[in-house]
Amino acid sequence: MWKLDRIIDGHRDFFAALATFLGRGHELIVLPGNHDIEWVAAPVQTHFRTRLQGLARGDPRVAGRISFYPWFYYDPALSLFVEHGCQYDGLNSFDTLLSPYREDGHFNLPAGSFFVRYLFNKIEHVFPHADNMKPATRFIRWSLRQPRAWRQAPVFVEFLRLVLEKSRLDRSSKSQEWLRTCRVRQANEFVTLASTSGFSRAQLGRLMSQWATSALHRAGVGSLRLVASFLSAGAGPESFAAKALKVGAITGARFVVFGHTHRAWLAGNEERTVSYANSGTWTKCFVDSYERRLLEEESEFGLVEIRRKDATDEAVMALLK
Repeated sequence: MWKLDRIIDGHRDFFAALATFLGRGHELIVLPGNHDIEWVAAPVQTHFRTRLQGLARGDPRVAGRISFYPWFYYDPALSLFVEHGCQYDGLNSFDTLLSPYREDGHFNLPAGSFFVRYLFNKIEHVFPHADNMKPATRFIRWSLRQPRAWRQAPVFVEFLRLVLEKSRLDRSSKSQEWLRTCRVRQANEFVTLASTSGFSRAQLGRLMSQWATSALHRAGVGSLRLVASFLSAGAGPESFAAKALKVGAITGARFVVFGHTHRAWLAGNEERTVSYANSGTWTKCFVDSYERRLLEEESEFGLVEIRRKDATDEAVMALLK
């Protein structure tokens, strides 16, 4: 809630515009991702509704037009399936997304969160594009070839030490017992989702089987093996497109939309029964060579639009910038 206040106060024009949007009768649906898993907490949801209602001059209808979903949004009328996409990236996935807590009540954060906290925030004065190389492990492999990166070796070593320290918390018998508790809680959430989402428990189970195993929370794995798997983890845009097509096949959705990758993307299967779009991100695309800059546009504020002219027309999906 404290972080949410800092964000709203620092970007008041944006949130005022969002409040106006809601005041005009539109709806907002919020989905959690690896950088904002706090959205699943009821106090954060209530605080967000209260703040936007305040920006809408107290309009009581605004709060009722904001909905929070724990995993995905599905609209059968549009045959549209939307989720953040972090579950298909081992660096940023939650093994129990529907119960993402540690026993002490803190969130069980993925590896990517510690990339930002312990590495990128410390070296972006040297490599300002660090957080824009995806997957994050690609930056480490790239930096090994940069002489100036070796001058930051103590930061890299401390980053790995702290990440290993986090992973050791999962190796105790007490932590494993708690993980089983979270899996039971997640199974209970599946029952609720099956009754509200339009998907059967079998379909939800098949969707969950597509999740990438966390690169950090691996009990029974030695430190060297964990570091090796950690540094090789991560997924490129093409793999997300492949996952989206599988999601479309499981759900029957014609349109599948992810975010997460920081790259706008549009794809589809050969039969044209499933179309996939990635909305990209709010940040510019940094490149590490002039030649690549000529090939890759900088883009901001990606927007996925699904439209049909009237009830008889076939819906189409477009990626706008």
